[in-house]
Amino acid sequence: MPVRQTPTAAPQQDAFEVPTMTQLKAYLHDIETTLEHMLADFALMSA
Repeated sequence: MPVRQTPTAAPQQDAFEVPTMTQLKAYLHDIETTLEHMLADFALMSA
């Protein structure tokens, strides 16, 4: 993450952004895993 130039705003923004980004990455990873499993199942069915 880039270093912020405004020291007074950084703690509030970081406290909000870090958990949000972690949740977003976990959510996207779950979607990716689900899609991979669906594609694998579809490939097995059509083989």
